[in-house]
Amino acid sequence: FEDDDNYNSKYYNTLKRREVASSVSDVIESDVNEQIWEEFEDDPTPIPNGLASLPWTSEYRAASKAAAKRRERRDKLMEREEQFAKRNRPRIWELTFERV
Repeated sequence: FEDDDNYNSKYYNTLKRREVASSVSDVIESDVNEQIWEEFEDDPTPIPNGLASLPWTSEYRAASKAAAKRRERRDKLMEREEQFAKRNRPRIWELTFERV
């Protein structure tokens, strides 16, 4: 949590909600990226090199299709995880303590 600029420990304290929200999305993105990376490492499609890496070769096309599928899967996973987090997150309210 980050305090406001005009913080005075005796009279004023604010916990910012957006700091929590951004850290949750960062954790989700990190987890999804890790999962996609593991799938990439386990993918049997070889990464073409040399002449096989030219765009008109079947090896290149196969690797390109595998990469496109992983990108699509990543997008779906991110959407699913963000929806799950929105439905199941605890309600966090901005807390302000002021002495008037």
